[in-house]
Amino acid sequence: MKLRSGNTRSFRLLTALLLNGKIALILMILSAVIVKAESQSSLYYKDKQALDDAKLTGTVQAIDDFIHQHPNSAWLNNATYYRDKQALDIAKSADTVEAIDDFIQRYPNSKWLNNAIHTRDKTVYNRIKKIGTKDAFEEFLNKYPNSKWKNKGKRRTKLTQPIFKNVTTV
Repeated sequence: MKLRSGNTRSFRLLTALLLNGKIALILMILSAVIVKAESQSSLYYKDKQALDDAKLTGTVQAIDDFIHQHPNSAWLNNATYYRDKQALDIAKSADTVEAIDDFIQRYPNSKWLNNAIHTRDKTVYNRIKKIGTKDAFEEFLNKYPNSKWKNKGKRRTKLTQPIFKNVTTV
């Protein structure tokens, strides 16, 4: 089939327009991707600055505020890790079992949870050891059956039992 010269020019013009339309569409898509990447990059650094500002305040509440205000931030894991570490340090400095238990209840998914449990159990065990009674050790074993210190507690329970079990007084 042979095209007339007028049809050939129309075909070339139509082809050029289609190609230009595809190129224009590709350029529009690329510019949208670039704009999105630039805004994400800007957001990344804005979030970083907001987290740094929260850290400078030195309070757990400031980091909590960052976490709640930036739930999709690229810095969320960093903020959570830092907040949990700071909260545990504060609980440890209080030097009470209640403060550590409060941390354990507030942050059950913390990467610092095992550290907190170990600190609590060790603190309780050392206090029970000072009391030194069988009942105190049994209470420890009942309250913290999965404690790393349970075997020491069991040994202490055996040591605190009377030596002469079957001896009656005269």
